[in-house]
Amino acid sequence: DWEGDHRAANSGLPCGEKRGWWVLEVDPEKGGETSLNELIAKHSERPVTAVQKAGGGGVHYLFKYNGEAIRNRANNIGEGLDTRSSGGYIVADPSVHPDTGHPYEWVEGQAPWEVEPADAPDWLVDLASSSRKERERKADGASLSQHNSTTDVVEDNADGYGLAALKDECRAIEKAPDG
Repeated sequence: DWEGDHRAANSGLPCGEKRGWWVLEVDPEKGGETSLNELIAKHSERPVTAVQKAGGGGVHYLFKYNGEAIRNRANNIGEGLDTRSSGGYIVADPSVHPDTGHPYEWVEGQAPWEVEPADAPDWLVDLASSSRKERERKADGASLSQHNSTTDVVEDNADGYGLAALKDECRAIEKAPDG
């Protein structure tokens, strides 16, 4: 009997394409609130969307899945900010956190049956759909591309052959896969 054997089992809520939403999980113990507040101050407010308080003190923000390439990652967007999408899940109401004994519960007026998961802001989708390494590589490439003159990159007496070889190596590094 399922109910008799698993009364203390928690509920998992799948995320991603089949469910129609992805989740930004904020873990305050790992600096998630600070990271999210810094991103909001830099970019824009986040829209009103479905929100769940996690039993461990965190928060789950549900956003409409629109085909974005968002993967299940930890600390990718910032410290204490995780994403859950296709193949991932969140623990959900009415579950109880095993360490704290606190329940998972939807924020009043912001449960998925009360408010539709909103479209995530473009800046959040951009961050969530790329890896930190990809963003760092793009930033490094942008700083390299800002150096247009020979004197910016190498000494004044550099020859054309050396400069061409350096540019070729920089392009190869930009195109290299992670790892």
